[in-house]
Amino acid sequence: MRRKLVVAARAAAIVHLAVLLGATAVVVLVGDLYWPVALLLLLPLPALAAPAALVVPALALLRLWRWVAVEALALLVAAIFLLGANVSAPDSRPPTFRLLAWNVHFGDAGAEAFARELRSVAPDVAVFEATNHEAHDALVSAFPGFHVERLASYSIASRFPIRDRSVPWELATRSGPPYARFTVETPAGPVKIFAVHPVSQRGAFYQTFRHGGLRRAFRVAHQLFTEDYERRENDLSSLAREAAAAGPRVLVAGDFNVAGRSRLLASLFPDFQDSFVERGTGFGYTFPVGRPFLRLDRVLGKGFRFVRTGVGGKQASDHRPVYADVALAP
Repeated sequence: MRRKLVVAARAAAIVHLAVLLGATAVVVLVGDLYWPVALLLLLPLPALAAPAALVVPALALLRLWRWVAVEALALLVAAIFLLGANVSAPDSRPPTFRLLAWNVHFGDAGAEAFARELRSVAPDVAVFEATNHEAHDALVSAFPGFHVERLASYSIASRFPIRDRSVPWELATRSGPPYARFTVETPAGPVKIFAVHPVSQRGAFYQTFRHGGLRRAFRVAHQLFTEDYERRENDLSSLAREAAAAGPRVLVAGDFNVAGRSRLLASLFPDFQDSFVERGTGFGYTFPVGRPFLRLDRVLGKGFRFVRTGVGGKQASDHRPVYADVALAP
């Protein structure tokens, strides 16, 4: 009987290891430079680690300690390279200001819910994506002494003067332009801030499955998801070119609609630091708000060092806000 249990436990471990390490290898070696892997990264990948809750105790009960060690090592590798775990310590030096970025999902929760979250994070500069009148009003009510502007589907509230603002209307879709440009006069001098929200994958999913069954979905999926991916890549490429040429101090923040340790973003923004990679601890997930498993929202910077970074609460929106304390790079 014990021999059968040992064989079954080893078989379960082998299958789990193959799935876990296989998915990790695809993400690391191929990455989201291709749309099928980009879609894979949008799935609830933490579920791939869940079988370990059964497999590891079974191996331990059978005293298969080497297999337990292999499972533990595989989980560690997957946690870092597949799920995006990170460990770092905050910088003890004082920041220049705090930036918050938040996809507010058109203000569904009401102005007061947004205002409570904004007051709890207390940013010096806050940018909203997918904004509307209610979300914009939350910025005004939460920070009555700030400079507050709205442009297309973006809002900004700043303790410091806002010198200019614009959007690339030539790239706009029905949901608006993929990013907005702001110049803020901070204590460190003028800083270019790009608020980001390119087209999401929801439209491609909807178009794929809205008519007919699986047969039609398989027939049109390649074309629709390819077009969707290329549109987002083009929008982010345009943003990356502008950000690279925008000056010595630039921040790019918002809902990138790109998940995980993105090779696409790494290739487009090689001179920018990711606040979570530099100063974050945990997974940094921001979506969906209740039980998040995706890091869609992030802050990138050039000419700054990140002092600390974090994710806000779940008082409003379907995204959690992301914030970063920034200071001048040495």
